Amino acid sequence: MGDGNDERWVSISEAARLLGTGRAAVYGRIKRDTLPARRGNDNAWRVMVTDAVVEASRTAAAQRHDDTANDDHVTTLRVELARAEERLAAGDRELADKAERLASVEDELVKVQANLDQARAELLAEVRRAWWRKLFGLR
Repeated sequence: MGDGNDERWVSISEAARLLGTGRAAVYGRIKRDTLPARRGNDNAWRVMVTDAVVEASRTAAAQRHDDTANDDHVTTLRVELARAEERLAAGDRELADKAERLASVEDELVKVQANLDQARAELLAEVRRAWWRKLFGLR
């Protein structure tokens, strides 16, 4: 049988099963001339399948499986990233709210300090006023 590559001519369905693909994929490979094929005596397509072709197809299928697993992992990581970004945005909003509240408290503190300074000045002026002005109610 050929050059030790274990060539065999099989139907489209059998080729699809051996290669781990669908019938449409086998027809596509025939059309692209990447898989040798010919019509048999019954006018049905026969495809030449070798061990090397089967092994290459299985390797490609395993790679697709790995890619699918990687895609699933990437999807999981994207979901985790989106959640982390949501938490970060919520933290940023909370920080902005607290910064705004701090600015408000600082403004209030400035007003209270100004009132306290004014009250001290008035009390000091009252203490320093001469006793006779206090007695007669003069400023």
